[in-house]
Amino acid sequence: MGKYLNLKTAPIWLPLLILARDFLAFQYIFSYEPGITEHAVQVGYMFMLPGSLVGGGTTTIVANFVIALCVGLLLRTIAIRRSTNG
Repeated sequence: MGKYLNLKTAPIWLPLLILARDFLAFQYIFSYEPGITEHAVQVGYMFMLPGSLVGGGTTTIVANFVIALCVGLLLRTIAIRRSTNG
């Protein structure tokens, strides 16, 4: 991996990637305005899984951010343990 894109820096870049993905999903939903269809909303919220299982709108973004931060911290812990054991 690159200098900044390694498992030890995952708590930084993983949530940022998730925020970018959620932003793009909202852009997909809003591209159908003003005649938005239920299908467009369903596809947009599918793009924002797993946070869309918690709620909609801002709750989805916050849930995805927290999940990505937890996964990033877990990956960082695993990477640190592997580097000290090996």
